[in-house]
Amino acid sequence: MTIEITEENFTRAMEEAVRERGEGYCYQEDYDGPNCKYQVDGQPACLIGLALDKLGVPYDESWEHNGASDVLGRLRASGRVMVAAHAAQRFQDIGHPWGAALEAYKKYLEA
Repeated sequence: MTIEITEENFTRAMEEAVRERGEGYCYQEDYDGPNCKYQVDGQPACLIGLALDKLGVPYDESWEHNGASDVLGRLRASGRVMVAAHAAQRFQDIGHPWGAALEAYKKYLEA
């Protein structure tokens, strides 16, 4: 089964993820590397990982150490969603709360 990633459904999943953890939630890096962990101990860990989980996309270990644009590209998301998700991922990875990461995501979609 292939799950289509659209701007609408991914945005909704991102919003649900932020509501679930809270706008002030900060992703805590507990690994060595430039990218976030999509899953830790069998649970979605980062904003992008949780959004994909909310869409029913099965986790794939090959996502690790790859940016959101790479992962979403493999899932055939549009370029706009890929760039916007990459912006959100960068915000969370440098310590900004998920609310700010969601704002960065939406700002790229509005451009």
